[in-house]
Amino acid sequence: MITLNQENLDKIKDPVIVPLYARKTLIPSIVHIGLGHFHRTHQAFFIDCLLTEKLTGSGIFEINLVPDSTPLAKITEDQNCLYTLLCKSTSGKESIRIIGSIIGYINAPADKQKALSRIASPETSIISLTVTEKGYYYDIAKEDLAWNIPEIIHDKNNPQDPESTIGYLSAALFLRYKTNKKPLTIMSCDNFPSNGRILKKCIFSFCHEVYPELVPWIEKNVAFPNSMVDRISPGTSSEILHEIQNKYSIIDLWPVCCEDYLQWVLEDNFINVPDSPFDPHILSKVGVQIVPEIEPYELMKIRLLNGSHSTLSYIAYLCGYRDV
Repeated sequence: MITLNQENLDKIKDPVIVPLYARKTLIPSIVHIGLGHFHRTHQAFFIDCLLTEKLTGSGIFEINLVPDSTPLAKITEDQNCLYTLLCKSTSGKESIRIIGSIIGYINAPADKQKALSRIASPETSIISLTVTEKGYYYDIAKEDLAWNIPEIIHDKNNPQDPESTIGYLSAALFLRYKTNKKPLTIMSCDNFPSNGRILKKCIFSFCHEVYPELVPWIEKNVAFPNSMVDRISPGTSSEILHEIQNKYSIIDLWPVCCEDYLQWVLEDNFINVPDSPFDPHILSKVGVQIVPEIEPYELMKIRLLNGSHSTLSYIAYLCGYRDV
């Protein structure tokens, strides 16, 4: 059995694909908020592909805004942020690779200032998010930030001690404005329509109230592209851990499993960051669709995929099924 870490990568044999690029030299140009299963099968996979093809020298620094339910900080430290991605198809075929694109991790509640500093760092040119729709604190009826949510009330009264996604991002943007003033792109990768537009609306609404001097700077220096994402990535079960151990002799406390289908459609709305080693347009080299308008792709997914899933689920539930 091989314990997964950087030192043991050369002991892992075919058919497992391992990262051969120099991880220690990677620049944390991308900060991702929300280190969950989907992100690790989707965005982190795409960046790993770029690194494998030697198309970038940028890695991902991860931040969670909620306390860890597992000893994630210890696992990421012990495994050097490496993890196994097991991909399964409906035909029964599977592929397996070690993902090396993640190069750092902070749990924000354990050290808020360190997390804010990393987001605000001049090294950071992309902030991406997978915090679920609830993490935006958006009031659909009012088309505005939900000011009555306890976390938002707290952040409005204690802006330098944030609890919400919007509070963290606004505080980090304010710190960036006060220090280096470098522009950046904030890229929502959550699965709901107009995600970038809604994120922008919530941040602007919060900053108008809490950081009014910041608003003109954000208007000129921060982009909020919309995106559409797709890949089924269930929670990791103990069976997956045992399968990876039994089939491939790898001890990994942090693996993920997913379907072989994959899609990422990204609106061509990025801000130019001088001297940044990461240009989002390079994602098109590994299969990301960069398009001028995202709405047709959102409607296609909602109506053809999500709609059919819901229809099947309603009928299946009446037939006694409880799992999809």
